[in-house]
Amino acid sequence: MLTIDSTTLVLLTALISAGSAFIGVLITSYFNLRTTRLTKESEERKHQKELVFNAAIENWKQTAELAKISSRYTQLMPLDSYLVHMTALSDVLLDPTLTADNLKDRMVKVYELTKAMESASAERTKQLNS
Repeated sequence: MLTIDSTTLVLLTALISAGSAFIGVLITSYFNLRTTRLTKESEERKHQKELVFNAAIENWKQTAELAKISSRYTQLMPLDSYLVHMTALSDVLLDPTLTADNLKDRMVKVYELTKAMESASAERTKQLNS
């Protein structure tokens, strides 16, 4: 039968307690760091969306002001068209895989989305006015 003297038992118990406490700290730290990273990424996405929406609104306001002072008729698209365009444009510009080779194709898609939104807005305006 295996016998352990009291000093060895106390040291072994202390070592196991310290080891389990250390492992607990490591696990807790990992989850805290993960939560912090997710929160930061979420805040960055929120900030990016705010910037995109503010840019679209400012673009729309500037176009509206230019339309007011213009001597010729200018059709002002609804704000949602500007939001769709700016959102699609930001997705292209902020994509880390963007290269000179794929920029043209991606911008064509941005313009296609914008045209589709403008077409839908025009149809909706016709429905509302008839």
